[in-house]
Amino acid sequence: MGDAKGLKFQAACERKPHGGKTCIRIDYSAKDGWAGVVWQSPANDWGDKAGGWDVSGAKRLRFWARGENGGEVVNFFFGVVGRDKRYHDTASGKLDKATLTAEWKEYAIDLGDKDLTRVKTGFGFSLAGQGAPVTFYLDDIRFE
Repeated sequence: MGDAKGLKFQAACERKPHGGKTCIRIDYSAKDGWAGVVWQSPANDWGDKAGGWDVSGAKRLRFWARGENGGEVVNFFFGVVGRDKRYHDTASGKLDKATLTAEWKEYAIDLGDKDLTRVKTGFGFSLAGQGAPVTFYLDDIRFE
């Protein structure tokens, strides 16, 4: 989404993962503008096709993140397909403007009593240009 040309997504980065042997590395090279990625079911669908995950009973969406240097600001979210679409997300949540540290830190989005019967967009992030290239890492993303 956004300035996708400025976004590089490496799904098997081996540089200091939190858990396991790899993590996700994201590089945003633009100094301004914005970009983002959303995990969808089915892929590349914004609510026109049946799909999604039933994660009923989950209490939180938990993930680990870190910045290359610390100070990187990123938005995290799920559930972005609105009710104007036939196959919309039944719930949404977000963590706006998380300031990352250089070390791994756990983040969570509380799911409370949300209707999680159809989550079409299970996880996503967006970030704005920060005057210089931005690199950050994600790992161990899961509904619990």
